[in-house]
Amino acid sequence: MRFPITFAIFPRALSVRNCCLLPALCLLMTVVVLQLNSVAAAVAMLRAADEPPASADEPQPADGGLRDESDQLDPGNKDALAWYMAGQKALRGGKLDEAVEAFKKSAEADPQSAVPIRALATVLFRQGSVEEALRTANKAISMDKDDFLTRLELAVLLGSSGRLPDAAALIEQAVNSTRLKRESGDFVRVHTVRGAVMLQMRNQNAAAESFEVLLAALEKPEDFGLSTEEHSRMLKNRGTSYETVGRVLLESGRVAPAIRAFTAMGRLQKDVPGEHNLLLARALFQQDKLADCETNLNKYFETGRRSNESLTLLRDLFENTSRRGQLAGRLEELAGNADQPGQVRLFLGQLLLDEGKPNEAAEVFQLVLDTTGEADANLGMVRVEIARRDAGAVIAALNRAARARITPAEFAPLVNGLTTVDDFGRATVAECLKTFNDQPGDLEPGVTWFCSQVAGELELEKEQAELLKATLELEPDGELLLDTLDKYGVSQLQQGESKLAVRIFEQLLAQPGLAPGARVNTLFRLSIAYGMNDDLKSARRALNEALRMVPNEPQLLARLALIEAEEGRFEQAEAILIQAIGALQQMGNQELLIETRIRLAGIYYMMQRWDSAVEQYQAVLEMEDLPKATRRLARMGLSNVWTQSGEMAKGEAILEEVYEEDPNDPGVNNDLGYLYADQGKKLEQAEKMIRIAVAAEGDNPSYLDSLGWVLFKLGRLEEALEYQKKAIDIPDHDDSTLFEHLGDIHEALKQTDEARKQWQQALELEKKDKRPDMKVIERLEGKLKPASN
Repeated sequence: MRFPITFAIFPRALSVRNCCLLPALCLLMTVVVLQLNSVAAAVAMLRAADEPPASADEPQPADGGLRDESDQLDPGNKDALAWYMAGQKALRGGKLDEAVEAFKKSAEADPQSAVPIRALATVLFRQGSVEEALRTANKAISMDKDDFLTRLELAVLLGSSGRLPDAAALIEQAVNSTRLKRESGDFVRVHTVRGAVMLQMRNQNAAAESFEVLLAALEKPEDFGLSTEEHSRMLKNRGTSYETVGRVLLESGRVAPAIRAFTAMGRLQKDVPGEHNLLLARALFQQDKLADCETNLNKYFETGRRSNESLTLLRDLFENTSRRGQLAGRLEELAGNADQPGQVRLFLGQLLLDEGKPNEAAEVFQLVLDTTGEADANLGMVRVEIARRDAGAVIAALNRAARARITPAEFAPLVNGLTTVDDFGRATVAECLKTFNDQPGDLEPGVTWFCSQVAGELELEKEQAELLKATLELEPDGELLLDTLDKYGVSQLQQGESKLAVRIFEQLLAQPGLAPGARVNTLFRLSIAYGMNDDLKSARRALNEALRMVPNEPQLLARLALIEAEEGRFEQAEAILIQAIGALQQMGNQELLIETRIRLAGIYYMMQRWDSAVEQYQAVLEMEDLPKATRRLARMGLSNVWTQSGEMAKGEAILEEVYEEDPNDPGVNNDLGYLYADQGKKLEQAEKMIRIAVAAEGDNPSYLDSLGWVLFKLGRLEEALEYQKKAIDIPDHDDSTLFEHLGDIHEALKQTDEARKQWQQALELEKKDKRPDMKVIERLEGKLKPASN
């Protein structure tokens, strides 16, 4: 049996996550990130000395900014109380070290009270001893399930350091505290932080719940006991203002409260036309109040501003009121009295393009270029030439745009327009290469880079590589150079040009300004290129350098484990993969966890630790929502392990289950058919199954070998010999099993010398293998021994 354990050459690329929020929320994300990053400010907001308590029976904050909770200590415990008050005094005097020692002694005197531990955590945070403060704060909250303030402070700290799930869990505990009164300022502050955390986690619905609380506090601050000063701070703070609250509510579909927020925003601005009118117009449009929407939109236009958002809303409004034909005229009118008329005309040009009027659009874009010189009009001209399907004109327009300092990132959205019609995209790629070869000095590097993107989308690998190489020859700089080197290196890897890929990635690593995340990605890819060159020492060095930057990164660990396994260092590979699995379990990344467990099962397979391999496959199969293809892979692997361990019946049973689910799968037909043939059972059925596999992949040497083997078992030796020779004639596939089977067939045909020759070849191949199978070697030596007597 041979079902080799293989590893992917290109594991998933490491990458920095990109923000994928709706555009209207991007500004809000910046606001909440800044809010969460200011931990000290958040803590001060929660326990500031100049704020009144949430209720009359709540203790006032001490002068040092820490609430005096001495009345919650056991009055009979004089030592605990005295040390606590000493800590408060030291804190008021700014003596943080003395305060730490005093609160520690208070906690020792009353180990059942969370009060001194809370105080200690606060002082430790102020000292900058974050890890110790975290441990102390966690101890405090474990002793008091209703301590919402400490949970809130911890949530702010964890949120600011990117540990959002932990922050969210704490903030939910704070919200559910029985001591948190809904009619209190603390309730508003908890939801201020909760809303920020939920926005960061892309949980818009949960964020909107908190922002509805903020809206209620803005509208009726007296219901929450907020002072005039506190209410004023809420209005001025961008994270809690009517505008931010309204935007969050609108994006989450809570249109009615969003309208209340934007209306209140207008009242604050004494109904002077402004941004609130556009926001109101958007909300009213969603409620199909089109007349009121248009009124507010026109008020916004009175400011002279013409944002793309407002023009898009105008287009949607005219379409919904059956006035599409009047839109161009209205846009011309708006351009006449706009602060920046070029932006309106750019929008008009795109509108004409969408209506299939490229010549009219060209006139508009040219007018913008002639009157304002706005560079974006060059992009419009590129879109015009794409619409006209003129490859040469597209290259010329791209070149003019590049010379007008249009960046490659701005070109990127145009790729789709060239790839939706294959012939036109191919023609443009060919025209770009021709222009470069004929007149290389006439092209900007951004043009060849753009065309390489088109070639990549069209899967023109050779042309993509040529264009990326051309881009480098045109001497790009900055981000374009880094991106081109990266893509060129990847293209060479995909084409198997690993030595060139090594040189490219090393050149990329030598560039100044390479971001840390990009450096890690490059080292990862460089390790793959080194591995393809069998330079495992250099591959290991690249991975270790990356791991120094991002310790415990699972994909790097998995790749390092593969290198260790390639060198036969299975124990080291095992330890590394177990480390990666631990990290992935903490991250909750099931997809990568599955891949890593399957890799670990492969390591155990090579170590012949069958029980451990079974354990890993079964752990995968027990996971919820397992994709069908992954379940199949794990079951096939498990079947192979059972078979190799001598549990033939178990391995066969699994394959039969997989076969029942998909009787047309070539791989399953081959594997199960071979298993039957190897045992000399169900031979006619096995032949039919293996022929299904061969019909699907006629040049697969393993499938051809299986067919030769089942024909051998059926006694059809001449046919078996034909297919076995076909399997061996496949280039770059020297497998001892194929030659051993060929020798067995020759022996059955009474061709003893030829049989010996093939067995000898099989023996030499097995001995040369990186991981020779001693059972196979002993079997082959046994076959050769009688023939030598």
